[in-house]
Amino acid sequence: MTRFIVTCPRCKYKMDFAPTKIKVNDLHQCLKCKLNIKVINICLPDECVEEEEVGVQPLVTNGIEIESYLIKGEKVLERTAIQPIKDVIEPGEDFTEDIAIGNEYISPIFDDINKGLFLLRNGLRKYRIFAQRKANYQIGLFGTWLKDPAGVHFHIGLGEEGIGKEDAGPLMAYIHDYLPLIIALCTNSPVFEEELTSIASNRMVKYGDEWCKSISKPEILKLRSDHWIEINYNAHRKDKPPTVEVRIADANIPEFIIAAVEVLRVLTIGYLSGKPSPNDLSFENYNKSKLSASKFGVKGKIYWNEKSLEMQDYIDTFFDSFYEELEEKDLTDEILDVFRLAKLGWNNATIIRSSIEHIKSVYSSKKFNWKKQFLMRYSGALSSSLDGNNLIDYARLMFVDLPDLKDIKLGKEHPF
Repeated sequence: MTRFIVTCPRCKYKMDFAPTKIKVNDLHQCLKCKLNIKVINICLPDECVEEEEVGVQPLVTNGIEIESYLIKGEKVLERTAIQPIKDVIEPGEDFTEDIAIGNEYISPIFDDINKGLFLLRNGLRKYRIFAQRKANYQIGLFGTWLKDPAGVHFHIGLGEEGIGKEDAGPLMAYIHDYLPLIIALCTNSPVFEEELTSIASNRMVKYGDEWCKSISKPEILKLRSDHWIEINYNAHRKDKPPTVEVRIADANIPEFIIAAVEVLRVLTIGYLSGKPSPNDLSFENYNKSKLSASKFGVKGKIYWNEKSLEMQDYIDTFFDSFYEELEEKDLTDEILDVFRLAKLGWNNATIIRSSIEHIKSVYSSKKFNWKKQFLMRYSGALSSSLDGNNLIDYARLMFVDLPDLKDIKLGKEHPF
């Protein structure tokens, strides 16, 4: 009879299982180091040998908090919140009122990237379809539009119990030097105080020093309690397990948020598997990268091992460096296209800016208000996106044609 062998990714302890005691998506805990492990691949019955190694990876759980504006007709509102009716709120999700901006959506915890995309779409569309207040409302997923900023907070745990301090500090230090990539992918606030600017993330440029303060890797390891730093450890609360929290992304549509989650998950798996980080930055070059990503988004340069790279080269280097962790994931084109677009200088900030520039060029400013025209098209595009349509449809509904991605590969040595 075939015996299935599970090797712990962290301590390499081996456990064996009978065929009836293990299947894909099962969760197990290492008997030696207590790491939670998820089964991702098992051989087909007629292909198994006497002793078969099972494909596993560390269990990484995520929860997302998304702040948003509110759109009513031709106006964007801040510090105004709506909620869906209670009957449609699912276990683990919440719709709260954020004192700084208005709406805040809290996702259920998930451990699968594609499920995460579905959960965010399904949750955010409830603001429009099942709102308690019967009015023509839509959420505005911008980092800024008026003055108050809206962001996304990513939470990382290692199962239902969250993450302990012994892993949180080293994991945050491991993730730290890749935060500019997440900032760049998620920049989404080219409009500030209702004016189109040349900045990709006004939220980070204008508020980053106050609300997403930079912290060095040595300081991270001290696990200081400071809610306003860019990455921090949230200790256990009565209603929440302890997590690592990343606070540097603009509010955005689900595809860009989940692409950032994928970066964090790959880094977490790399850390737990004992992989040395292939990217190590000085604090000076880290801050240069952070500022470039905030100002220019995916058109900026960020450092990899003290060498400043264009975004297309950085993404290729990242995918080559973490191809083993990435190839174990069931990545769809919906997620991979975010990285392909980034290689060509496109993200949501680029889409929104291009849409507004087109509207301004077509409609006379004497007869038409560009904000009204844009918000009307944005509301329809966002509804289309949250209903499950792709980025091409989302952009086209705002008069933007995205570039052809057919020949764009991610990575040079191990292309996706």
